[in-house]
Amino acid sequence: MTKFQINIISAIFVLIVSNGNAQSIDPKSSFHVNVGLPINISNESFKGIMQGLFNASTHYQHTLKNTLCLGIGINYSLFTLNEFKVSEKIKGSQQLTSLFVKVGREKFHSSTFGTDYGLKVGYTYSFFNSDSLSSQGRSYESKQCLYFEPQFGLMLTMDESTTIKLNIGYVIQYLGFRPSYMGLASNNGYDPNNFNKITQYFTIGFGYTHYFKSKK
Repeated sequence: MTKFQINIISAIFVLIVSNGNAQSIDPKSSFHVNVGLPINISNESFKGIMQGLFNASTHYQHTLKNTLCLGIGINYSLFTLNEFKVSEKIKGSQQLTSLFVKVGREKFHSSTFGTDYGLKVGYTYSFFNSDSLSSQGRSYESKQCLYFEPQFGLMLTMDESTTIKLNIGYVIQYLGFRPSYMGLASNNGYDPNNFNKITQYFTIGFGYTHYFKSKK
């Protein structure tokens, strides 16, 4: 893990363990949906060959009175093969599905504005498919890895049970990338020594949260 990754995760943990301010809204059980765009930043071959198309996540979350929140959910990211960046005429994609648990803080600073930040930790199932793999008699190539995602959201209250959110995440998938995963016959000029560098990408998008009313 690099110093930058350690700093990001450490900053999230500092926010989580710090005391929250008083809040005018009292969130408890909630359901979250986020949709956005993944922006790949490494490794070199992944960044050069693949392009982010879609990211979505959903999770159930329970927030305690001290603003500490715990959640469980699923994250999905889709990357497509950039046909203009490879020497072969191939169409394909990489799909990453991550099951995760989340620990964080959720608090409202006023009746209309709140923050939701935390760290997601889980396991990813990655599937590669392309025309070339199909021609080789393989429907897909699959890999598995650990998943980490520090995330931060700014929330605006719509009514007593609904918020919308601007959400930013930094995804760390402990999975390398090789052009051969997509069925490419060559390395397309990339150094094989860098193929094992982990996959990382930012996600930015919008979210919706529904808060369940407590039974009296």
